[in-house]
Amino acid sequence: MTEQHITKPCTSCGKSYPLEAFVRSKTGRYGRGPKCLECRRAYRKAYKARRGEFVRQQDKAYYEAHREQRAAYQRANRESRRELKRASRARLQGTQSAESERERNRLLALKWHAENPEKSRENALAYRARRASAAGSFTLSEWRALCDFYGNRCLRCGSDGPLTVDHVIPLIRGGSNDISNIQPLCGPCNCAKGAKIIDYR
Repeated sequence: MTEQHITKPCTSCGKSYPLEAFVRSKTGRYGRGPKCLECRRAYRKAYKARRGEFVRQQDKAYYEAHREQRAAYQRANRESRRELKRASRARLQGTQSAESERERNRLLALKWHAENPEKSRENALAYRARRASAAGSFTLSEWRALCDFYGNRCLRCGSDGPLTVDHVIPLIRGGSNDISNIQPLCGPCNCAKGAKIIDYR
């Protein structure tokens, strides 16, 4: 008898079906499973429903038994997220406040330089001398006394325009920043002299 003519009873519904109506199995009779395909589908569907209900019941029982623990975990999780947000906000505000502080200091410095032009020039010259590692220094009163001594005029052209500090021996040539190495020149004459060693006194 060929395989197409062999029938096999289903252990679930009791009806006999050809072997094609059963799934293949290594342990079943004729190499087929005990249930027909229809009964097998119904069994699996019912099992999934039962299993799903069982899992839901188990989950519900677990949640009920660990209600306080889960609530504490969720509170800690929410607080952790809030802390991260606060830290991020504080970091952003710190950056913004640092930028505003720098801008405020810059404006204050500009205001001070505008209100104290002579002191600002003195500080700039002292800084230039420090960078050149030049010896000596002079004060604002010494510079004013020197300008008064020469009649508040440029020693090169004789103009009475704004005077600038000129080093007879330039700092880049090893000259000192002492008042004895200073002569008053106007801006154009100072630029024309440049780094040359010329004494107009």
